[in-house]
Amino acid sequence: MHLNDLGMLGVNMRAMTRTYTNSWGQSMNQWACYLWVNGRAASDGWYTYSDSSMKGSVAPLTNSLEKVLAMKPVSYVYKSRKFVDQDTIPDSLFVESDSSKQMTCREENARINALPEYEATQHYGFIAQELKRVCPTVVAELGPTEGINLPEIVPILVQAIQEQQQIIQDLRQEIENWKGKTIDMTTSKTKLFQNTPNPFDGTTTISYFIDENAIVSSATIEVRDIMGNLKTTLSLGDRSGLGQIDFDGSNLTQGYYIYTLKLNGSIKDSKMFLKEQ
Repeated sequence: MHLNDLGMLGVNMRAMTRTYTNSWGQSMNQWACYLWVNGRAASDGWYTYSDSSMKGSVAPLTNSLEKVLAMKPVSYVYKSRKFVDQDTIPDSLFVESDSSKQMTCREENARINALPEYEATQHYGFIAQELKRVCPTVVAELGPTEGINLPEIVPILVQAIQEQQQIIQDLRQEIENWKGKTIDMTTSKTKLFQNTPNPFDGTTTISYFIDENAIVSSATIEVRDIMGNLKTTLSLGDRSGLGQIDFDGSNLTQGYYIYTLKLNGSIKDSKMFLKEQ
């Protein structure tokens, strides 16, 4: 157990502090965490301050479902107790001190690398560098590596479930509205087909059929996210009979999208596709 002069505690390791230079040219220490544990920790309860009197700028979450769909859960095992490869650490980046000596991050990393490897236990979670692209505020630098504040993801998951439930309720209502109604397929043959490939990453092909008897002044396909936000509008050159158009979705984030065929501004058919990444 190690306790440094900043009150930072390390269990089976030294708690590390980043040394940096401020705008006045002064050398400063920036804390990362007050408690560092190298190994497993257990507790029968853990609470985080959450009283309303301690919080300001409170605002509801939005577009959480889109964030969750972009997350990439993975399974993994820890390779060893080391932080990073030894030769990638600048010798003077981190400085730890106690009453007897100073230890650079490189020296501390060498000591940790000499410890036995963890058991090959399977874990579940996220890769910090990937999660940072979706939710940057839940990822922080922990010494020379990056860590995730997993409890901060829970409100995002809850909000995503609520958004998804609203979509389900809207679809149920739409089904109820269509009950008892009939569609006369003889009056219109217009149809939108499922894109291929689906799921896709990059470019996909959307095929459609427009009734030859229809008088069409404009034909478009709109692509929206599941929250209804318009992402792009494709103008169709073939306005009669069978046609197809290639859609480049490389600029879209991973998730589900809805594409809709419109003739003369009126919706004729819709389909959903999955954008992978």
